[in-house]
Amino acid sequence: MSRFDASALALVILAAVALLFSSSSCMCCSAHETDLSTIVPSEPLPPCIQVKVMTMNVQCLPISSASLERMGRIGEWILEHDVDVIGFQEAMSAKARARVMEVLNDGAVSGERRYEGTYFDCKFGSGLFIVSKWPIQATFFHPYRKQGPVFDSGFDWWAGKGIAMAVIEVSQGVYLNFIDTHVISFYPRGVDKLLTMRFAQMRQLAEFVDKVVATGGSTIVVGDLNCGERDEEWQYLSSKAGLVPLLHQCGIHPDIDHIFGVERNPALQWDCKEAFQLGQRNRASDGSRWVVSDHDGYVARICLQRVPARSED
Repeated sequence: MSRFDASALALVILAAVALLFSSSSCMCCSAHETDLSTIVPSEPLPPCIQVKVMTMNVQCLPISSASLERMGRIGEWILEHDVDVIGFQEAMSAKARARVMEVLNDGAVSGERRYEGTYFDCKFGSGLFIVSKWPIQATFFHPYRKQGPVFDSGFDWWAGKGIAMAVIEVSQGVYLNFIDTHVISFYPRGVDKLLTMRFAQMRQLAEFVDKVVATGGSTIVVGDLNCGERDEEWQYLSSKAGLVPLLHQCGIHPDIDHIFGVERNPALQWDCKEAFQLGQRNRASDGSRWVVSDHDGYVARICLQRVPARSED
């Protein structure tokens, strides 16, 4: 078989697989809960508890050989800054995920773990990976109903993007709903169609957040939204779902990677105490620089505060 024939055959097989997926209602996602009514009701996070959360698109594709070293260093950085919960995007490499968990749990007492992680597989890998210092009690995954064109949206369609959530037990009987997502990208070709898809995914994300918040407990949303505060779809999502951009409170205005808090109790509000970022090129302890990803990582130390009572004149 000639090189041309082999390439043509590969394209035919790829097209057949795409047709099979696109014509089927099955997203071939891993077994996570989908029924949000199974969430155990919880009280809001007590104001005395502070949580350090992180979001980062790590660009660890299955074919990337350099991702192991990068994820190892990212794990060291997480330990250095004592991050509690992390929402990764594009963590598609199983070896890279194993590497960061190895670093995070290195030196832990035998039989114990400092961190645990859950990967949300879908189609050829959603890339969503939630890691927590606290126990993960339940996981949920909702694939986006609108996935974009099969051959005209980069790798987005093939990833099977969606909404991942881990219910994390911060203390006995107190749970944190931690949502991680990666919304469809923006590409020069087919711009209008992808923008429509991104709006559709934002609507689904807003619906998901509303249902989660209705179950009680405190909710954090992180991820790569591929849009920012000046974009209509970002404004729609934050307004519709009542999302509070926590990084903004600390003077950081990221382009597309965000950390939000959601709290419907009028007596409580999210407060960002501290925020910082892991740049795309970071300086190591020996002074050298290393490439982290094609995205910055962001960390916020947050807590729920009681809204001060208004004094009556």
